[in-house]
Amino acid sequence: MQDARPRLVAFGNVAVGFIAIGNVAVGVVAIGASVAVGPIAIGINAVGILLGLGLNAAGTAAIALINGLGLYTFAGVNGLGARTIAYVNAGESAFVALLWLALQLVAARLVSRRMPAQSAEAQPATVPLAEIMSGAREEGLVRARVRAITEEGVQIEEDTPEATVASLAFSDRARASLEAAQRVPGSPAMLVTVRASREMPSQAVEANYRSAPQVSRVLWSEDFKAIPAPPPFWARPGVVPRLSRVSLAVGATIALAEFVVQWF
Repeated sequence: MQDARPRLVAFGNVAVGFIAIGNVAVGVVAIGASVAVGPIAIGINAVGILLGLGLNAAGTAAIALINGLGLYTFAGVNGLGARTIAYVNAGESAFVALLWLALQLVAARLVSRRMPAQSAEAQPATVPLAEIMSGAREEGLVRARVRAITEEGVQIEEDTPEATVASLAFSDRARASLEAAQRVPGSPAMLVTVRASREMPSQAVEANYRSAPQVSRVLWSEDFKAIPAPPPFWARPGVVPRLSRVSLAVGATIALAEFVVQWF
């Protein structure tokens, strides 16, 4: 149950997604014309961890028109479960709960082995804006929000509890990168490359040569990068196997509880 490109709704002959619809469907909600597999499965042959619904169905709750197997089974012809209702052959035993528990645990183990490793997208290291302003650093990447834009530069506010404010002059390509970053949907904050330079005002050049030169520190914006919005939970890699594993744990817990209730 590994989805390389997760989608909210996936269609196809073999469909894999959060909601999968196809001839063969694998998803959190799977609807298959032939086979459906997932926590909730609906199809001719449905294998649902929590709910299976179809002509032939298996699941913690299995509802089948012909053959059903599960913890709680409702079948039109043949049914086997810990609690069963079937119109022709009904098999009912507490040991089915034990069998279902074992199947859930084995399936959870198999799913865990195939799950992709969770890898949070590494964010670039940022530095405090105050360090660049004070001279402790000459340049660095700052997470900040844009407060105002002028012809010559931009005023930013650091997106941290300190909320340091600074005015930056535009470098050659900074304005273009700012406009491009503002078009990207996502966080209102941006990653701003800030560089400091020391410049001597024109008045200082005309001053008496014996006087100490007045050097000012000018901050420049070199580049702006948008911070994309995090993907919705259903689009994160591995969402189908992870939710399947949770469903297996829930199904195993219900099976164990049912076995205890019936046996003791």
